[in-house]
Amino acid sequence: EGIKYQQEIDDLLAGGLTEEDEDDVLAELDALIEADVEPAKKEELPEDIQLPDVPEDKLEDKIAEKKQKAAEPVMVAS
Repeated sequence: EGIKYQQEIDDLLAGGLTEEDEDDVLAELDALIEADVEPAKKEELPEDIQLPDVPEDKLEDKIAEKKQKAAEPVMVAS
């Protein structure tokens, strides 16, 4: 019996799943996924979620402004 059990373990590790074993594994995986997804479905999200405002300026405009400011000469006090 021990040899048979070891052979079964060796077959599983070697990827030798039978079609029945593969069906069982897939059914167990589906059950685990369903159990993991269920709590998320039951959790209710608030209706009035406040998101931050999205900037309306184009990124290119901001980059151009920074380049222009960097190009302006700086007056040095003497």
